[in-house]
Amino acid sequence: MAAGGVCFCTALFIFLYHSATIIGMRMGMRLRAASSTLIYKKSLKLSRASLAKTTVGHIVNLMSNDVSRFDEFSINVCYLLVAPIQTGITVYIIYTEISYYCFVGLALLLLFILFQALMGKLFSKVRLMTAQLTDSRLRLMNEIISGMRVI
Repeated sequence: MAAGGVCFCTALFIFLYHSATIIGMRMGMRLRAASSTLIYKKSLKLSRASLAKTTVGHIVNLMSNDVSRFDEFSINVCYLLVAPIQTGITVYIIYTEISYYCFVGLALLLLFILFQALMGKLFSKVRLMTAQLTDSRLRLMNEIISGMRVI
């Protein structure tokens, strides 16, 4: 009975998890395609002043790096709903076993969440600096190529 239960739960997990992952990936692909289309249409309608500030490399960088974040978001967004429910159920089960000592573990978990939020802020600052350096490098390469074409 136990082996049958394990096999049944594994098969159920495979059917549910993989179908949900495919749906999430399809949604991310659609978001990525839609945002790439919006970027493309907006780049066609840029004025002369905006074209002077925006390089082709900047647009390509935006479409290749930043748009792919939609794929990651669509796969992981379900955990925003599932994680609090799972935490509540787990705390309840552990509370029935070891009483109020389970809140020490919950406090440690919350400290890890705060640490991850802090690291996310720091990483976003580093990513912004990297994007600015990449944009300046692409702008410099565009000027060099334009100069070579003139020569």
